[in-house]
Parts: sequence; C-alpha cells; structure tokens
Amino acid sequence: MDRRLIAVVSLLLMAAPAAAVTDPAELAEDIRITRNILNAQLTRLGPDQLQVADLFYELGRLQEEKGEISAALPHYENALTVYYAHLGVDHPLVRELIGHLAELYARDNRAIPGMGPFPVDRRDLAEEIRVARHIYERQKEALGNDHPQLLPMLQERARLHYAAGDTANARALTRELLERQRAGRTGPLPAAALTLQMLGDLAYREDDLAGAINAYREALGIWEASRPDDHRTIAYCMRQLGLLYHEANEINAAISMAKAALERERQLLSHILSFSSEQQRLAHITAYEPYTLSANAGDTITLAQSVLLHKGLVLESLIEDIRLAASGNDPEHRRLLHKRALTKQRLMQLEMSVDGIIDEDARQRRRLILLGLQEDIRRTEQQLGYSGAGTRGARRFLKVEPSDIQRALDENTALIEFIRYPMALGEGRYEEHYGAVIFTLDDGLHWVQLGPADSIDAHIRRYQQMVRHKDTRDTDLRYNLQRLYRLLWLPIDKSLKWRIERIIISPTHRINFVSFVTLLTPRGEFLNEHYAFAYVTSGRDLLEHHRLDMTKTLAIFAQPLFSDDGSESTVFEDLPGTYAEAQAVAQLAAANGYRVELFTREKASEENLKQVHSPAILHIATHGFFAGQPHWRHATTGSAVPLLKDERAAAQPLPAGQTVFNPMRDSGLAMAKADRTIRLWQQGLSEPVRNDGLLTAEEVSLLDLRETWLVVLPACDTGLGDAQTGEGVFGLRRGFLQAGARNLIMTLWSIPDAQVTPQMVQDIYGGIFRGESPAQALAESQKKWMNTLRETQGLHAAVKKAGAFIVILQGPAYVKDTK
Repeated sequence: MDRRLIAVVSLLLMAAPAAAVTDPAELAEDIRITRNILNAQLTRLGPDQLQVADLFYELGRLQEEKGEISAALPHYENALTVYYAHLGVDHPLVRELIGHLAELYARDNRAIPGMGPFPVDRRDLAEEIRVARHIYERQKEALGNDHPQLLPMLQERARLHYAAGDTANARALTRELLERQRAGRTGPLPAAALTLQMLGDLAYREDDLAGAINAYREALGIWEASRPDDHRTIAYCMRQLGLLYHEANEINAAISMAKAALERERQLLSHILSFSSEQQRLAHITAYEPYTLSANAGDTITLAQSVLLHKGLVLESLIEDIRLAASGNDPEHRRLLHKRALTKQRLMQLEMSVDGIIDEDARQRRRLILLGLQEDIRRTEQQLGYSGAGTRGARRFLKVEPSDIQRALDENTALIEFIRYPMALGEGRYEEHYGAVIFTLDDGLHWVQLGPADSIDAHIRRYQQMVRHKDTRDTDLRYNLQRLYRLLWLPIDKSLKWRIERIIISPTHRINFVSFVTLLTPRGEFLNEHYAFAYVTSGRDLLEHHRLDMTKTLAIFAQPLFSDDGSESTVFEDLPGTYAEAQAVAQLAAANGYRVELFTREKASEENLKQVHSPAILHIATHGFFAGQPHWRHATTGSAVPLLKDERAAAQPLPAGQTVFNPMRDSGLAMAKADRTIRLWQQGLSEPVRNDGLLTAEEVSLLDLRETWLVVLPACDTGLGDAQTGEGVFGLRRGFLQAGARNLIMTLWSIPDAQVTPQMVQDIYGGIFRGESPAQALAESQKKWMNTLRETQGLHAAVKKAGAFIVILQGPAYVKDTK
C-alpha cells in the first residue's frame, strides 16, 4: 500500500478512542527516537523529501497524542508543505491533513491576539531550568557541540527561561539557536523563521520595538521564500508584524501588512472550505481574529473586505455545497447528499435518546458507533465540498468586494456590519470592543468604533431580561432602551446621511438578540419611526440571486397537540389562538390564488413537516425552545421543568472530548407529541427521533426548502440559539437558511398576547400578497402595532408584544415580489 494512504488511515484512526492509554514514558521515548531519526534524515536528505515529510508527520502525531498541540503543529505544517509540493492539493492525504490542521489551529494558543506564543508565567522554574541545562550539557559532551539533536534542547531551555520571566537568558539562548540554524546545522530553513519570531516576541517584551519588527520582518522573508504556499503561517506572521508596525505608529506599513494578510487568508480559505467538514471549517474560523489589525489601524477598506470574506462563510459554503449537489446531474452528488441526511438522522437518534444502557461494554459499543457516524458525516461533507466547488477559486463569496455590496444597495438603504474585535490599548494589552462598518451606495464606507464589549453585552443581557419579565417597569425599560440606543446606534446614526430610510443589520455575538426597532431615541421615539430594519448573516446575502422555481403553495402547521394521550401538557402551553390565526391566513392565501395545506392538532407533527417539499411559504405557529436555558417554565403553572441538556446528558455520558449536544441540537420547534416525549425521557425511555415532536435546528437544516421563498415562525423564541463568532446564531435561523429558505420572519422572545399576534400576522401577509417584500410588510405592521400598543397599554407591552419580530433575508431586501 502507498505510504501516503497508510498515513491517511492513521489520521482517520486518531479520532477513535484508544483501547488503552499510551504509557507516558513509552510515548516520550517514541518522540525521542523519532526526533533523532528525523534529525539524521534532515542532515542526510534535506527538508524537501517525502521520507522526511513522513517523519515530520509521525512526530506531529506523537506530540498531539501527548497533548502538546503547539509542538505538534510545526511538524504537521512541515509535512504538509512537502506533501503539497510532491503530491498536489488534490491528493487525499493533503486534503485530510488540511482539515485536521484546521481543527488543531482552534486549540492552539497562538490564535490569542497579542505578542508571543509563550505566556509569561513567573512560577519558580529554577529546578526545571537546572535539569534542562544539565541534560543539555551531558548531551553536548556525548554528541559534540554541533549535533542537530541539541537544537530542540536549546529551544526548550529558552522557553523555560521565558516562562520564568527571565527574558535576558531566554534571548541569549534563542540567539545561540538562531546562529546555529543560520550556520546550516539544522534541517529545514523554516526553523530559523520560528526562532526569529521567538526573538521578536522576546524583544517586544523587553520594550525593543525596533528589534521585534526587524526579527518578524526577517522571519516573514524566510517564510515567503521557503514555504510560499503556507498561507496560514505567512498570514499569521504578517498580522503580528502589522500589529508591531501599528504600535510603532507606522500606520501605512501596518495597513500594507493587513492587506497582504487578507489575500493570504483568501487563498487559505479556498482550500479549507473545499477539503473540510462543517466542524473543521468552524474550527478554522475560530482559530484567529481577522479584524484586529485593520480595525486598529483604521483601514476601512481592508476591514470591509475582511468582514465580507469571513462573516457567515461556513454557512454560505455549506449552502453552496448542498445547492450544487442537489441541483446537478451527477448521481454521486445526490448520493452523498442523501447519505449525509440519513447519517445525521441516525446520529441524532442515538445522541438524543435515553435507552437505559447500564452495561459498560454496551456503552463502549455505542460510543464507537457514535464516533463512526461522526466520522462518516465529516468525510461526506468533505467530499461534497471538494466535488461541489470544483476548482477552489469557484467559491463566489471569496471574491466579493465592498463595491459589489454598495451596488446592491439603493440610495436610501445602508448595510451595517457589526464586528467584535480586540482593541489595542498599547504595551501588548487588548480589550474586546464592538464596532461597525457602514456600507452605502454613494457615501462610501465608514468605520465606527462603538465601545467595550463587556459594557454593551451587560446592557443587552439586561434588555433580554426586561423584555421577558412581565413585571418590568416602563421607566426601567425606557432607560435601558435609550442607553442601548446611545451605545449601539447613536455613533452609527451620526455617520448616516439624512436620506437613509432603510437599514440592513448584520449582527454579531450578543447583538444578534437585539431587535433594533425597540430602541428609543432621547426624545422617546422608537427607532422604527425613523428606519425600517431587516437582518442578514453577512452582507454577501444581499447578492443572492438564485431564482426560485416556486408553485403558489402555502403549508401551515398550527396548534400542535403536544400531549397525545388526552392529558394536559406539562411543558408546552396549548396554543388555541394559532388555530384561528392559521384559518385567517389560509383564507387570505386562497383568495390570492394559493393552494393551502393546513396541519393542526395531531397532524401538526414533525413527520408531516418532513414530508413537505419546498412550499412557496411555510408557516409554523408553535413554541420554539432553546435548551441553553437550563429550564423551561410551564406557561400556565409557572413550574420549572428541566429538560434536554440536564436530563439526557446525565443519562448518556460520552467519551472525553465528545459532547452530546452541538448548538444546532440545543434549539428547535415543539411539534405534536413533544410533551409525551419529554415525559418518556423523565422515565428513562425514548421515542424515535424522526417523530418525537422536538424538531431540532439540526433536523430543520435537513428539510427540503430549496424553493421556499418565505418561512414565518410567529410563535415564541424562534430566533434564539447560540451566537458564535461571525457565523450568526446556531439555531433555527441557521437551520432554515441551510435548508434553503430565502426569507425568515422570527421572534426573539415569547409573545403572550393571543390577540395581537394573529392580527399582526394577518397584516404582514396582507402586505406580502399585495406584492411587498417580507421586510416591507413586517416594517409597516410592526410600526403600526408598536405605536398602538404603547398608547393603549404602555411601553413594555409595545416592546414585548410587537417588538420581538425580525426578518432575516437572503437576497434583495426592499424590492417588491409578485407571488
């Protein structure tokens, strides 16, 4: 068998649980022997041979097994450079190793903004330093002064001195290491680049900014000459050098580094998104902070380019893969898509069921099955990405420029891209801040700094509590809404021209859970009296022009029968108002030429929803849930009901490093039989996942909504989920977009009034059937009802009952659409 394929098999097996834990002493000896062989082969063959790459790979694997990720990464990267040169980017080993590196980068502390890979730790390391020096001296006597095996020991001695805060000795040892590397007594030239970066970090810690810049500049030159295709390492070095330039007030040089790093990242992403699964893609984007340099340097154009490149890129790449696979004529693509759906269903069934397994052998078998299914999904998504993208440059969103977004706007519309980034405070200190990039058609781009993230997040958390609590006083809520206006909106408002009337928000982190229409101006006016609002995951969504092949059909699911045995629901309150709402919507749609399918009571089931294929409009009126909250409270009794995370995670322990719940299984919709399923869980029993009544966001993502123009979710909490960096909310929002839906109308909190919601919904549909876009229809209805409720019932009632609705889109926001 080809040794490359053997390596692929080895890589795949790393995810499987070992039969027994490797003895630490044996592992250390394996590492020592492998390093000795590697050094000998480097001296004899040089760094560019496949035999040497295999040794780098094996040394990386051993270091990873030992738990030393930072030590493993350079070895894997060296191996990848040689494999890439000899085997090409399409070889299975190269693709697998790229994906695996993406996961490891997310666990490596090099991704933390700031200078230097070594945190200063002033513990008493005198004994460790003494032992390391003793071993080094003994080895030098045995091997000779110039033996390459001494170099890793020199590096370790430098690291220990640095960790102890002894930068002078650390710098002296690092300089000695560099001199030996330059003298050709080591293998690959990149080792000298790593040493130079260490010297740069040490110089920075000693307030030698010029020395740090020179060291990083020389390291960058080595990387570009010796490993020109190692885009991640070069981008990292460029960003660190750019931050040094920024601190030295060499702003033009910092901006130049930001631009160059962005282009390197664009090249890297073209590989990562074509050769990796969803989890590997997510791991990669969390492995570094893409906005730090350009945001701090005030380089608005590069920052805008970076925002458009990074925000929502995993979601969009998955949507693109699925759409290409589903719409093409290649039966292999369709087979992969079908296999992915079936495997995900099977995985969810195992992870979300309680089956009372007590026998440890049976538990272990189940764990192995789970790991196998996870690996199947990963490999299937890799194959979809690779086959769907064709050539790596085919990813449309990798080429989007700010000017493309500006042309998608009219003179009355602005796009606001919120970001969270580490703001430089000087002397290597950073503080998390929010900021916003403003896009307009004829007024260019603007960069607005908003302030410390902790302060803004605290006010948003208070906002979320106030809009949910029934006893919130209007005076307290008014203060909070006006404070959020000053923090989140006033700095932006000052940069907008007077003619801007419509706003498209691309939020991030906790800002995802703010309904901007509810914010109050200093004069006490709702913000929707001045602007209409819509939301996108990324500004790229405005460029979505995939034509829909729609039939005029409307599928409605309303008033599910949560308990199917005649007993009263103990978790989900019945929703009788949604039945009348559904009938009114059905009559209005029928009058406008729609064929309507109505599912209520026991027919409003998960199984029936999964049988619906791409209606033009899908209306689901039921409770949303978010298990990130430890308890639901029964709406009638007020009693706390523990479920999902607490119950099932305790009953189904998994191996170390594996978790039962990913964010897409933490939220969803309650369908028929949902209450019965929860009661079974509480008894240690389970229901088949396909129709258990709890439709998770993961399951939503597998629905067939490729030709669905609008999804309306008017019930409680349908917009919640887990907000992750740059990828929007992992919940129903993401699930419906991934399934193919073009527009979503959702709610950010529970709405108690069974009278107001049906009337608002009818107003929204009335506007839609008159040809308005969902954004237009919601804006008009929301403005009307918020003002009416404020006059009749007060501020809190207006915000809670009418302010929760938001519209999320893919495609032009404020254009009429004939249905």
